Amino acid sequence: MLHRLQNRIPLIISILGALYIVSPILYYVYYALLSGEPFDEIGKVLRYAGDAYFIQFVLVMLVTPIVGVGLVLKRKWGLIAFFVYGIALIAQSVVNYASRPESFSAPAVIGNIVVICILLLFIRLELRAPFYRPDWQIRGRRFKCSLPVAWKKTSGESSNRSNTVDISTAGCFIASDELPSLGDAVVVSLKDSSGELTISGQVTWHSSGTRRFPKGFGVMFAALDEVTDKRLLGVIARR
Repeated sequence: MLHRLQNRIPLIISILGALYIVSPILYYVYYALLSGEPFDEIGKVLRYAGDAYFIQFVLVMLVTPIVGVGLVLKRKWGLIAFFVYGIALIAQSVVNYASRPESFSAPAVIGNIVVICILLLFIRLELRAPFYRPDWQIRGRRFKCSLPVAWKKTSGESSNRSNTVDISTAGCFIASDELPSLGDAVVVSLKDSSGELTISGQVTWHSSGTRRFPKGFGVMFAALDEVTDKRLLGVIARR
């Protein structure tokens, strides 16, 4: 269930980014309703918002659209900005409720905090990923399994034999003392019941050897056709 939810997070983040960009308009309507001023009295509405909700006013009117642009453009700084912004929103929600409990609904405040925390969890996973994928393509579930593989650069050198550490239909990590260069195109070959399964990909990151990953490199697979996708899933399932 967790990985299925994570696969939907890129779309959720993009929609959230679009909402952040238009949030000043939405909050202007909200402030106008709270103040009782007509919508065309822009100066009075903004003055009311600045006096009554200064921190929220600054965050929404100035910071939120910038964060939204970063999310929609799929920039890493957008993720970092949203992470910091989310923490600020949680702190603001707590302060608002503590200072004016009669003006805020406790369930609404708690629900808001829970939603932000869930989004921050998956943003944190994106930021901790060994490499950043600006296309935010949906990733298959990663399976920890050691599969014998042969790999080589597409330039035509001889194959190297090693084992995977984890694998999915989106890519794999190969434990190896020999590391191809970042960005190199490689071909990874596995065995299944039908024979040899060959998949093209690109080297996206290196590991010099850590607690999470031994020395080796990560490969992002090129788009798989339906037959290759099913064969790879079959190989993973048998492990």
